[in-house]
Amino acid sequence: MTGSPAAKLAADYDRALALSRRYEGSGDLRDLDAAIAAWRKLTHQPGFAESALSFQVGVKSNWSTYLVQRYFAAGSRRDLDTALAHWEEALAKVGPASPDGLMLLNNLGAGLRVRYSETGDPTDLERMIKIFEQAAAATPSDDPEWPGRLSNLAVGLMDRYERTGAPDDIREAVSIYERVVAATPPGHPERPGFLSNLARAHLIQYGATGSPESLTRSVDTYEQAVATAPTHHPERPDYLNGLGTALELRYERSGDAEDLRRTIEASEQALATVSPSSPSRMTFLNNLGNGFRLRYYRTEPSRPTKTRPRGRRRRLWADPRTCRTSGLPGRTVSLGPGIMMTWKAPSRPMKRQYRDPQLTRPSSADASPTWRTACWIAMTAAAARLISTGR
Repeated sequence: MTGSPAAKLAADYDRALALSRRYEGSGDLRDLDAAIAAWRKLTHQPGFAESALSFQVGVKSNWSTYLVQRYFAAGSRRDLDTALAHWEEALAKVGPASPDGLMLLNNLGAGLRVRYSETGDPTDLERMIKIFEQAAAATPSDDPEWPGRLSNLAVGLMDRYERTGAPDDIREAVSIYERVVAATPPGHPERPGFLSNLARAHLIQYGATGSPESLTRSVDTYEQAVATAPTHHPERPDYLNGLGTALELRYERSGDAEDLRRTIEASEQALATVSPSSPSRMTFLNNLGNGFRLRYYRTEPSRPTKTRPRGRRRRLWADPRTCRTSGLPGRTVSLGPGIMMTWKAPSRPMKRQYRDPQLTRPSSADASPTWRTACWIAMTAAAARLISTGR
């Protein structure tokens, strides 16, 4: 019967699904509000509480998913908190071992991570890690979802390392990412991202330990991520930027000119392929400016070499607090040396604190003032974008 509660629920479900698809196509917040209202209405319809448990879980999960999307669009914590409450309520009904339970565990952990990133509440962080551990442990290793759920656990451990600096967390994260990559076959669409995550973990471990082996592994793994990502992959500029960062750190350690050349090359490629409106563009500009600055230090012939304290850059990477520092101070500090290199009178040598003591000075014929200007332009553009956009 078309007028039965079951038929009415089915019709309302189809309507909520259609409104959700319309929002996905339009991106209009009015469509998002309409979709959320439709999912909410479903839960108050006669017969909903008596419907199949899988139907109830599906409706509340969809409702929560769009509440989170509205949180990202409008910033209302109430939407996020409501979504988390719905996922927890549904999880309590179905249990974590069921297929629906595993989906809910994943969503709940991801939502807790979003809230932790806003509030910094360590309770959310610890719950997130436990939930991701539970989801990974309950998923068979031959399940296609297992690498992703294991990767979520590594993400949580990295978050906790950034907060506490506990070396066990970064070691375990590296180990987990290695298992994730090993379980993801070549050609899998998520393999480049997993490789990039592993490379970043190696890089942070280098910052914590100073191990050259970790730095080399980071470079090698970033190279694999870049090589396996299709040319137009949306994350490929980030992989190139990560590769450039790792190469720059290795250059600062060894003074190998090839690493410096490849640092600048990777930064230029990242900048050339990223969208002009991307918030990452500012970071790429800053990193390219740093590369030009290092090349200028290597080739500028007339100024005396000054050494900087060894390990300073590594200690910045090892300090978890640097992961949460605002970008503007760092970019404007980087801009300062670029301006000084461009405008400082050549007859008055400038005191530098960033030069690697192992670098050797080439002949004066290799020096070019163009690199000074390029450094200044790149860093100025990065700082100006951050000041104007706040990103």
